[in-house]
Amino acid sequence: MTVSILPLPCIIRIPMETHTKKGIHLNLFHRIFLFLIVFILFIFLQLAISAYQGKYIMDPIQKSSGNVQKISLLLNSLGQTRDVLSSYRWDFGDIAALVSELRRENEISQDSLGQIDTDIASIGVEQYLLVQAVNTTYNNYRTYLSAMQDQLLKNNIDKASTMYYSNLEPSLNYLYLYVQQLIERAIMDNQSAYDRLIRLNDDLDAVYGLTVLVMILFGFAAFKEVIRILATVQEMARSSKAITAGDYDRPEISVHRKDEIGDMARAFNEMKKAMRNQVRLLTANNEMEKEIHKKNGSIINSVGFSQPQGS
Repeated sequence: MTVSILPLPCIIRIPMETHTKKGIHLNLFHRIFLFLIVFILFIFLQLAISAYQGKYIMDPIQKSSGNVQKISLLLNSLGQTRDVLSSYRWDFGDIAALVSELRRENEISQDSLGQIDTDIASIGVEQYLLVQAVNTTYNNYRTYLSAMQDQLLKNNIDKASTMYYSNLEPSLNYLYLYVQQLIERAIMDNQSAYDRLIRLNDDLDAVYGLTVLVMILFGFAAFKEVIRILATVQEMARSSKAITAGDYDRPEISVHRKDEIGDMARAFNEMKKAMRNQVRLLTANNEMEKEIHKKNGSIINSVGFSQPQGS
């Protein structure tokens, strides 16, 4: 007795092309790739914004504030020098203490003056002219101060006093006035630049926040697509195990998506249906073969029992 077995269905080709629509339609791979590209581009945009803020906003603010601080130190040092000289008693004052104090303040003022910004591009024309006036007057002031100190060290009190009142004091007053004007101008320019840069920084912060939002959205979109792929693949894996175990009644995979995943799910469902129908057909054929075999056996037995009676 032979049992006829129908051939298994051929492997069903899984269509991976998405349904055609009017206009541009990206497939799944292109969508995920686009999401990741946008995500990475916005990361670089954030880095560029941070670098721009540091170089063109924070650095100029710190530089301008530091410049005002150096001018303030110079002004305070000159004020201390002027107070020390104006309160000195030329007839019985301590020459050594005076010279020591003048040298200390001169070092402070010279160091502060050397650190004041002299770049016309960063401080503007008005500050630049005032800085030049301060430098010129300071050179004259140092010359008079050095000459007066030499006279004091030689104990020429009268000459030192005369040099102070005729040369050093007027030069120091002019220098102090120029430094006052310089710090006023620097504070005004610093405040104006600060307001402008802070407004620009606020705008960049808003753009930065927008980039973060876009990154979150595109990152979530890419993550969602990957999760959907994994969910479909896991569902197909469970269905494959069920089919292997002979369970063909498991619910079909959802095919609501109109992309490669949906096409793959539809193809899988069709393959499962074809296999289920084939198995059912094979089962029915086997049952029919068994029934025929059973009937044939009964006929043979009945013929075998009837032959001796006829003889």
